[in-house]
Amino acid sequence: MLEGVVAWPPELARRYRERSYWEGVTLGEAFDRSVTTNAERVAVVDGPRRITYRQLAGLVDRLGLHLAQRGISGGRVAVFQLPNVLEFVIAYFACLKVGAIPLTCLPAHRHAEIGYLAKFTDAAAWFVAAELRGFDYIAMAEELHDSLPALREIFVAGERAGRGMTRIGDLLDDPIEARISASALEGLRPRPGDVAVFQLSGGTTGLPKVIPRTHDDYLYNSKAFAAAASFDRESVLLVSVPIAHNFPLACPGVQGRYSSGRGWYWRRRPTRRRSFP
Repeated sequence: MLEGVVAWPPELARRYRERSYWEGVTLGEAFDRSVTTNAERVAVVDGPRRITYRQLAGLVDRLGLHLAQRGISGGRVAVFQLPNVLEFVIAYFACLKVGAIPLTCLPAHRHAEIGYLAKFTDAAAWFVAAELRGFDYIAMAEELHDSLPALREIFVAGERAGRGMTRIGDLLDDPIEARISASALEGLRPRPGDVAVFQLSGGTTGLPKVIPRTHDDYLYNSKAFAAAASFDRESVLLVSVPIAHNFPLACPGVQGRYSSGRGWYWRRRPTRRRSFP
């Protein structure tokens, strides 16, 4: 368990495992199982972009190898400040598979929130959009960088990146798996009881507080909500609020979506109702 994180009480953890609430499966493993079952089905629609589970898995593994090569694995924290785009899904599952911990921030967060949270968690990476709704995130990253001594990498979704930053698109275009086998990811797999994600409190009375979620408990959370919402393989999820919030991510959200094995679907603008073939 990470330093500073209070583990689940042993008696509760034992009870949850005995009752099969906790399956001993990581979020990355659950994703891989869903890919195996639904390889040719649509996984994500983002505006004009549409990819299958097989294509998504290939991009997740590719980015995971790049992250591992840069030391973003094994308990390193990565600030997630991406909007509802395909790159969020790819980067999120890539981190889960290599044991990096997404810190789920929001596009609305600015210098005060990101500076505090990144420093508090010793974040080693930051996933950020180049620009959104007129705000220049690259400029903010440049202004904060020197005050965050643990920050090693800034990954940008967009057509431009600042000095020392890396475009996510460039990594996704680089077939690193031709040089390093994707099987290398097996050695980086976290344990089910490890911290998977840092969620945030609302922060209504001050700066947000960090909430650790383990693979065990967050996967159960997602599956239980998916069952309560009657999600099945024919359901489609429209993510219309910031995807990093706990609700769209896990209640039942993206994680509940892949555990039931259909696909994600979002649009940035109102459009005619559509369904998958």
